[in-house]
Amino acid sequence: MKYTQFFLSLMISLLLFSCSQGGDVKVAEKSEKKTEGNIKGGELIENIQTTNYTYLKLNVDDKEQWFAVGKTEVENGKKYYYNGEMKMVNFHSKELDRTFETIYFISSISENPEIQEPVHNHEHAENTDDITDAVIEGHTGNNEKANVKTEPAKDGITIEELFKNKDSYSGKTVKIRGKVVKVNNQIMNKNWVHIQDGTENAGNFDLTITTNENINLDETITFEGKITLNKDFGYGYSYKVIMEDAVKK
Repeated sequence: MKYTQFFLSLMISLLLFSCSQGGDVKVAEKSEKKTEGNIKGGELIENIQTTNYTYLKLNVDDKEQWFAVGKTEVENGKKYYYNGEMKMVNFHSKELDRTFETIYFISSISENPEIQEPVHNHEHAENTDDITDAVIEGHTGNNEKANVKTEPAKDGITIEELFKNKDSYSGKTVKIRGKVVKVNNQIMNKNWVHIQDGTENAGNFDLTITTNENINLDETITFEGKITLNKDFGYGYSYKVIMEDAVKK
């Protein structure tokens, strides 16, 4: 993907994870001064408090929009400012049992339009709720190994071969056939897919793929896309191996 600089400019602290293929998930915090030119703001119309997060309905440029931020005390009728957002579509909050057609995750809010301080401090990953669960599920490679066995694509390679010889495939377009074991749509403007084919190398059996295609869970599909190594999307999302901008073949 070509969005690294854009995501680095957002740096949403509540979603700053160190994600890698088969790695642990950690939560970090960032404090950063913002310039007034980058700040957006709006009047708070409604707020919903959950265990670790606050959902905010703000009137931004005469349009009501939903946001989510680390839990903080707010007051309806006041104007709040924020900098940067990550859009998610049809996001379902398990704690609220409610689906938001569109919601924006933001790192912090402030009554001061010139500077923002973090308003939360997650010391342990287990303190997060369904917001971070959704992002973790969408991006980590910590899936369980499925009981699958698929034949390799014609002129394609297996997941085992990819990880075993990853350096030789870096930057190259390849075909891989596998069963879809996880799908998360419209996160960071991409659909995120995980496939497995029954092969593995050094514990790597799950391949993360980004695509604009509509993919169904449990499908067996041949993907063709470019292999990238040590990809860093910002927010702490990094992958040892990833297939980008894949298409179904």
